[in-house]
Amino acid sequence: MLQPGVAAIAEETSPVDRKALLIGCPGKPGTDDYLGGVARDLTNYNRFLDSPLGGWWYSSEIVTLDDPPASKVRAAILTLKSADYSLVLFSGHGYVTSDRRSTIVCLRGDEEMDSMELRAGAEKHTLILDCCRVVARPSRMLAEDALAKMDAAARRLNGSRCRRLYEREISECPAARIVLHSCDLDERANDDSTRGGYYAYSLIDVAETWAENNTTDLSEKYAIFGMPRAHDRASEAVQRLTDNRQNPQIEKTRSEPYFPFAIVA
Repeated sequence: MLQPGVAAIAEETSPVDRKALLIGCPGKPGTDDYLGGVARDLTNYNRFLDSPLGGWWYSSEIVTLDDPPASKVRAAILTLKSADYSLVLFSGHGYVTSDRRSTIVCLRGDEEMDSMELRAGAEKHTLILDCCRVVARPSRMLAEDALAKMDAAARRLNGSRCRRLYEREISECPAARIVLHSCDLDERANDDSTRGGYYAYSLIDVAETWAENNTTDLSEKYAIFGMPRAHDRASEAVQRLTDNRQNPQIEKTRSEPYFPFAIVA
């Protein structure tokens, strides 16, 4: 029996039409609540997705929006619906409405958007929200060594095979939506100006560690680091960093299979 997350390499499957949308809204430069780590999050996720470990996405499949207005975000969301699989990352400020029903993300200037809009996309969709979830409206560790680890992992992985098997895993998943929250209700998401958002960089960091420690015989098998496992390990890291003041949450289906976050092949 294969270990959890490990699968035998089988025949090729049909290509998966995938699209990623990365949104970063750090706030106004020069203000106390400006988030210097947001730019790092966008850089980290572009490099992660572009690597074999992250599924070897093509640059044409990734759209990055830096401090966009709501109209630009909504237009980008519409393009996701035609894909087989979509992934959205938001990094920036946010809060939860007083009725605790919605997480609101803050965009350019004073513009805001209900994160429910970011749940729209392909039938197979993942949403990562790295923002505060304090109930009420607020006033308006990937470092260079970790990026080097990512590059080292990419060199020993087979990019085309990672991409093909990443898509195979997505093809075998039912239509579903996974939402990853960087913190619980009425909590704040922490930011590091050098490494990025605690949760966003922890997701990539635990994937790198998983890949480094993975002992799968890649000549015959491949291994998947699923979204829930990545979330659980990143959550533990964030809780350690914040002394349990930031507790990431996940919304997912009650049974497997789940979308891949990372792959080694």
